[in-house]
Amino acid sequence: MNLHTADVTSKLERYLARRQVPKHLAASASAMLDETRALAEAVERNAPRGADALSAWWPKFEYELGMNGRGFWPTEREIADAARTVNTEAAKARQSGPSSAPTIDAAEVVSRKMADGKAVSEGWLYGRNAVELIQRRLVNLDTMTRYRSAAFFSRKELHGEEAALAWEIEAKERHEGAKAMLKDTERRQHSAPIPNKTSKPRDAA
Repeated sequence: MNLHTADVTSKLERYLARRQVPKHLAASASAMLDETRALAEAVERNAPRGADALSAWWPKFEYELGMNGRGFWPTEREIADAARTVNTEAAKARQSGPSSAPTIDAAEVVSRKMADGKAVSEGWLYGRNAVELIQRRLVNLDTMTRYRSAAFFSRKELHGEEAALAWEIEAKERHEGAKAMLKDTERRQHSAPIPNKTSKPRDAA
């Protein structure tokens, strides 16, 4: 599972947890898990790539999905219809906006820069963005290591070794946290069924 899939799945699971499970799925944890995967794939086929683009797109998608007025899990068709509505409106907005531009895959742009040896933001060397680059195989480990070393020595020259080491430790911890998030989502997809929501939901506290 790549990071984009994990992000989509995590958002979808939070949405499904607020809806009631259809009766034909409620009695089977494996059926619920299979359905969750199918729904996630339906979302992924229509959702934009990139963490920022997905975060901006998701609230609009959830709103459209909730407009069916039902309290149950959506179908793959309903997901496709809601996504199509959001994407169509976004396309119209880009066409009508005087300064609008087509959606750009930031990860692909950065990967091309790194392949050419050009400077990139340190935010792409550790953490979620770096995990995405590696998971999507846009940047190999040798290239990533070379950029990280260059960033470390640049900081060492400007701020001293102690500051550079402190930055590196914090960056590595942030990177491990991003990888752990991905692994946790994968683990839940393989072993943790969605809670049974067939009973009447309690009022929020």
